[in-house]
Amino acid sequence: MLHKDDIEKRLAEAYKAGYEQSSIFGFHEWSNNAAMGYTAMAMERLESGSIEIQRVINKMYRVFDEVSVLEAKAHYDCLDY
Repeated sequence: MLHKDDIEKRLAEAYKAGYEQSSIFGFHEWSNNAAMGYTAMAMERLESGSIEIQRVINKMYRVFDEVSVLEAKAHYDCLDY
């Protein structure tokens, strides 16, 4: 089972990958589902189980509802990893 720090790191990596892609293609290409797709693919590559992936995806839905894009970017920009 993943620890909270591991999950947060993976979410940050997925967000960064999506943000970089959105810069290349324009923001109209970006969506919450794309972010969750990146997250699921990253976790699958780290051999996370389907239950862990579902828990993270469910948490992401709630975070998308509670946190603005600007707040998420500011949070990411302050991370050490």
